[in-house]
Amino acid sequence: VHMVVALTDYTSLRPKGGSLFCEINSLELRGFSVVQIRQLLAFMQGRCDLWQVERNEADVHHYNFYNTADWVIRPATYDHKCSFSELVASNAQSQRPNWFVSHWWGEPVVDLACSLERHGATRGLSATSPYWIAAFALCLHSTSAEAAGAAGDWSNAPFFKAMRRCNGAVLLVDDQAKVLNRAWCCYEAFVALCPDPIRRNPLLFDVVAVGFGNRVPVVLNDGLSTEQQEIADTKGRASGWCLKSQQEAFFPEEVLEAALRINLDTSEAMHIQDKQRILKVLAPKVRDSSGL
Repeated sequence: VHMVVALTDYTSLRPKGGSLFCEINSLELRGFSVVQIRQLLAFMQGRCDLWQVERNEADVHHYNFYNTADWVIRPATYDHKCSFSELVASNAQSQRPNWFVSHWWGEPVVDLACSLERHGATRGLSATSPYWIAAFALCLHSTSAEAAGAAGDWSNAPFFKAMRRCNGAVLLVDDQAKVLNRAWCCYEAFVALCPDPIRRNPLLFDVVAVGFGNRVPVVLNDGLSTEQQEIADTKGRASGWCLKSQQEAFFPEEVLEAALRINLDTSEAMHIQDKQRILKVLAPKVRDSSGL
């Protein structure tokens, strides 16, 4: 058996001149910006040829969140047992998220970066505006019970708290629409769309699709985007909504068709107990309303 040991120095991921890591005690405040995602991809691009187990792992475009967690996030944070957001943060304030991201871990990190860049442009966000992304916000050395919430109370779970403090949630649809068959993502969409008595304003809910026919992401935004609102303010409300209609005409029909086929009973989850808990929570709510 021929074995190759690849030693990787992760110190360059930390901000220059900063401490070993920036402790952010509240998991819901551990955001991650597009700039930081691009820095992660640049780090991976220069090293993935040493990590490859399978042939396609020599190309950073094939790295999803499962193997990125294995090759970068877990080993880089192992010594400090912290989240990746804390490892790369220069200060806690700059990591506070305004948007919650729901996505499938099997999606390439490159596609996630492209989708959030397009979403940020649609919503008038800067490249340094943080998003809450579970893979970066959670300490992957902790138990899944901690991530899900104490004693099974999901209203106390990090994702629920993060969603509650954000202005909106964005669902990223991969090129096979597999995200729509993931139990967790369906549950996050349900929570985002349900009224929350604690929130003063409803949560915005956007959808970004990438990889259908081309690699250019298309945004289906809740209400008017920044550009659409500017047109509405200067040329009249009808003009803003007309522009929205024109831009969203490119949204792939495959996603809409897949959304109509969502079936929680046949949805998938990495841990079967998570799916069972999700079904237990959603079943009575879906029966009593239009649900998903």
